[in-house]
Amino acid sequence: MLPHQQLHGQSLDDIVVAIPQTPAHGAVARLPSQVPSSQTEEEDFSGGPWAAMKAERGLDERNSPCFLHSYSVAMVLRKAALKQLAKNKVPNMAVVLKSILHTHPDAKAVFRDPTGKAYWW
Repeated sequence: MLPHQQLHGQSLDDIVVAIPQTPAHGAVARLPSQVPSSQTEEEDFSGGPWAAMKAERGLDERNSPCFLHSYSVAMVLRKAALKQLAKNKVPNMAVVLKSILHTHPDAKAVFRDPTGKAYWW
């Protein structure tokens, strides 16, 4: 989708970013075939701390005004690809930190939510 094109009634959920690109903020999308799936990763979100956080805050990611939906990993990557993040910033996001790799001046982190993974450095 080109920047001058209108969405014409489409929601961001309907837009698919076909080619993963590295936006200015450094998040990298992976194609579903590149991301190994495991039952343990799915279980990360069916209970435990993720479910407790949602219950405590009264959040439901199926509700589109909820930031769990509007700023999920998948939606943030879509919005970044379409340059729809104000000042390239995400105001609210809830993720699980899957791993962190410390390098001398920086660090690389893998964040996950029920919609996917994001790699930031």
